[in-house]
Parts: sequence; structure tokens; C-alpha cells
Amino acid sequence: MPAAALYAAVTPHGYGHGAITVAVLNALGTLRPDLRLALVGGPPEAWVGQRLRLPLALHDCRIDDPGMVNADSNTVLPADSLTAYRRLFDRFEAAVAEEMARQRSFRPDLVVSNVGFVPLEAARRLGIPAVALAPFHWGQILGAYCQAPDILERLQAIYAGAEAFLQTSPFVPMPDLGNTIPVGPICATAAPRRAELRAALGRAPDAPVVLVAMGGFGGELPVARWPRFPGWTLVTCGPDRAGPHPDVVRGDGLPFSFTELVASADVVLTKPGYGTVTEAACAGTAILYRERNDWPETPHMMTWAGAHVPVAEVAADEYQAGDFADKLQTLLQARERRPARPSGAAEAAAILNRYL
Repeated sequence: MPAAALYAAVTPHGYGHGAITVAVLNALGTLRPDLRLALVGGPPEAWVGQRLRLPLALHDCRIDDPGMVNADSNTVLPADSLTAYRRLFDRFEAAVAEEMARQRSFRPDLVVSNVGFVPLEAARRLGIPAVALAPFHWGQILGAYCQAPDILERLQAIYAGAEAFLQTSPFVPMPDLGNTIPVGPICATAAPRRAELRAALGRAPDAPVVLVAMGGFGGELPVARWPRFPGWTLVTCGPDRAGPHPDVVRGDGLPFSFTELVASADVVLTKPGYGTVTEAACAGTAILYRERNDWPETPHMMTWAGAHVPVAEVAADEYQAGDFADKLQTLLQARERRPARPSGAAEAAAILNRYL
């Protein structure tokens, strides 16, 4: 009997979607060790290779998924985003045909999309079961920034037409789809290595450490304008660039994974993004997040995080000026923790396994 085949499509919009998908694929691999797997889109190949424990029969970085156009990790460009969607829908039939050809060539038993709509539509036309997996869909995000009822109606219909939409906690409510199944939080986890991290940094065992991780888009961190943070070490990680600062250390050269850094820091300074926020909440690490009130996930995500770990917001001007030392200290002294349990990967894998 041939091995089951799964075709996973991942938006290249940030790393959080890739982190969710890879965690679910790893969990599914324990149920289906002979799974034939395709991964389309998503984060860079090196990032995938570090996290995915299954061999790939197909890895293709191309994907028709505009996501949202960003100026940086925290700033959406609404007009440019709407233009990208209109351009895609102008050539929608050709885009779907190209995607159908790729799916037909791979011959999957199931298509999983996080959370592009072209793979879902292609699978529907081919008669392949398709499942969406994400904390939101692009219609919700685009609709928060742009007046485009024609496009939003088409997106709504495509997502509602999937076999199921697995809502990964914390999620933006989707009352109008009719096919949603909530699952628990999905993220990578690691044992804390607090003493080892501080030793690698040349700091005392109890020295406070903040991990600065603003997401997978890349940009220039404003650390040159930041004052000193007496007693603290700030570890930067990810594609963001940072100029010299006496309290800042580049974390990519340290012998720790990103998830180990999250679990070993006292505070994570980040934007409201699914991957880092859920990793911190499951690790019991406090969160200081940069203001992002226009992003539709923010109230749902940060309310959820605040039920598990200490959380504080830093305003945009405070972040730019580095005026948040007092908030770091308050978070450091907050003792109550109720870490979340990352149950969603196993729950989602069990649901996907029914289609294979």
C-alpha cells in the first residue's frame, strides 16, 4: 500500500505560519512515519531544515499568496496590499491552474494551507480534501485595513469551502465560516538553559536577560537610540539588524536555538506575532510587546497571553527611544506564571490523520 501523501502550503508572510505548520507536520509524522510530504512556500529552507523532522519529497519556495505587504515587521501598507490582491485576482484562473498542476503532479491525499487561498481553491477543483490551519484567514486581515467587498466575499467563500478550518489558539474568531475546529496553541518548546545562557554571555547566573525578537521580516532595530539598561543583557535574534550597543549581544552566534533562548530569557521583547508569543506563554517567559493595535490578532492574542504570563505593552515612541527599562523591571519582578500547554499540534495532527 503506498504511503499517504500530504501537500502543505505555507504563506511566506513571517515565520509564525511556518512554525505552526512544521510543528503539526512533526506531530503527524509520529502517527504516519512513512508520510510522503510536500512543503510549498514558507520560511527559508535553512529555517525549515532546522525544525522539520520529516524528509521532504518536494520543497518549492514559490507560492501565490500575497499575505499583507509590510514596510517592516510592525507596519502594514494597506494600499499596496490591496493592489497585490487585485493583481492576483486579475490572473486568478491562471494562478489556480498553475497550482492545480503542481498538486496533480504530487498526487496528495490531503492539502493543508496556512493560510493561502489559492492552494485551497486548487484542491477543491481537483476534488482533493483540503484543510486550512491558522489563527486567522486573509479575509479577516485584509478587511481590517481595506474596503474591498468583492475580494473579501471571494476569500470568505474559499475558506468556507475547505473541509475544515483548524483554528490555532489564540485565534481571531471566525463566526461566519461554519467549518471551524478550535485546537490548542501550537508552538515549539524547549527546556530552559538559564545558567548556560548567562555563562555563554559572561554574566552572573541571576543576571536578567531580555530576548529581542521582532519577527521574520527583517529590518533595522533602533538600538543606536537606546540608552543603557543597567544590569540587563539584550539578546537580538532573527533577521533584524542591530548596530552596536554595549548591552546588546547577537544571539545567532550563541549555541542555543531560538526556542531555547525564549525559554531561558526573563523577558521577550517582540511584536504581537503568533510564534514568539505562544512560545513565550508556553515557556512561562514574560512578554513586553511593541504597540500593534491595528493588527486584528492583537487583542485576542495578548489577552490570551496575559492569562499565562506577565505582559506589558510598549508604545511605538517608547520602543524607538528605548524608554522601557522600568517595564522590564516590573515584568522581572512579576512572579505569577501559568504557562500554557502546547496541545494544538497533537490535536491538529489527529484531525489531519483522518483524511490520510
